[in-house]
Amino acid sequence: MKKLATLLLVLLPSFLFAQNGSWNTDLPPMPVSKWAFGAEVVNGKLYIIGGGVLTDADLDHAAAVGSVEVYDFETNTWDQSRTPMPTPRNYSGTAVVGDKIYVIGGHKADGSPYATKIIESYDTESDTWETGKATMDRGHMGSGTVALDGKIYVIGCWDSEVSYAQSMEIYDIETDTWEYGPSLPFPSGLMSCDIVNDKIIITGGVRGIPISKIQQYDPQSNTWEVLDVTLPKSMWAIRSCVYNNAIYLAGGLTVSGSSISMVVQPYLWRFDLETNQIFKIAELPTPREVVTLHPVGDQL
Repeated sequence: MKKLATLLLVLLPSFLFAQNGSWNTDLPPMPVSKWAFGAEVVNGKLYIIGGGVLTDADLDHAAAVGSVEVYDFETNTWDQSRTPMPTPRNYSGTAVVGDKIYVIGGHKADGSPYATKIIESYDTESDTWETGKATMDRGHMGSGTVALDGKIYVIGCWDSEVSYAQSMEIYDIETDTWEYGPSLPFPSGLMSCDIVNDKIIITGGVRGIPISKIQQYDPQSNTWEVLDVTLPKSMWAIRSCVYNNAIYLAGGLTVSGSSISMVVQPYLWRFDLETNQIFKIAELPTPREVVTLHPVGDQL
């Protein structure tokens, strides 16, 4: 069986990418056009949580939402009946532990501090939300967020003072407590974040300007290092997943020219962790930033 990769892209229908380089765009579109949402796969279903939506026809105003849409890979259908998130927000971090999705930080877009400290968890089996958990020390939005060995790591990005945070906060699920870990070597936000061989890999990001650095954290030694390999371009707002000992990176933003104008990237990249090489394997049908990319069985 050929390995496939499915990209659920912001605002447009889903795309299916095969290793032979072909694309299939004949998949049902997202029920709601939105961006900067949380996205996780649990038990063969893709959960789209929160995000931003446009609130007028002139495309001038946006709002954060708490809606939950669920895509079933087996039936190829969307479910909009799920209980909304108690705190509507976009650019939140998400992580999966068992059947629960933890939603951390984000931008509430309601006149309150730019980035929130709130953490809430969603039980995908009972369709219920749990609130009242211990909050972060600082608000974060767009952070790299992953779960490993009963802890959730919230890394970098914007804080409540709208600066690029270098900090890493670690949440212990069992004790409902937070602690600081060692700071990122290079502060950044809107980067990709993955777990490979029990290590956390941060790819790209932005700190005023985009960066090409790849940073790795080892929870066992509690240390960061900057890897020798760099992205072919300095990029941020990219999304990624791990599959067959490689990190796949989709879309994102970079800059072009002396005016530092933003350019949306149309590429799908593969970071081979055995050879330590990064190469382009395909172009997206439409350039996109902040896409979502997940492995599901023999598919991505």
